Amino acid sequence: MRARAYGESRVVCGVHNASAIEGGRTTGGMAVAVMHSAPVFLADLASAKTEVATLRADPANAVDATACKVEHDLIEKTPYPQ
Repeated sequence: MRARAYGESRVVCGVHNASAIEGGRTTGGMAVAVMHSAPVFLADLASAKTEVATLRADPANAVDATACKVEHDLIEKTPYPQ
């Protein structure tokens, strides 16, 4: 969602047009699909998931629910008509 929000902000700020953002999404999606067939990438991904799980288990790294709600509310909105 963060990448989508960043892309939409580029449209809102007049830096890119909607078709440029969609092209980036398509290219990014294809790149990730290819990476998921690479054993080295999958091993790195598994390692990262383990690291994040370990960090989340430590109470010193507790998530600030208020900050997450604020970010969620910002991302929830889209500049495109529904």
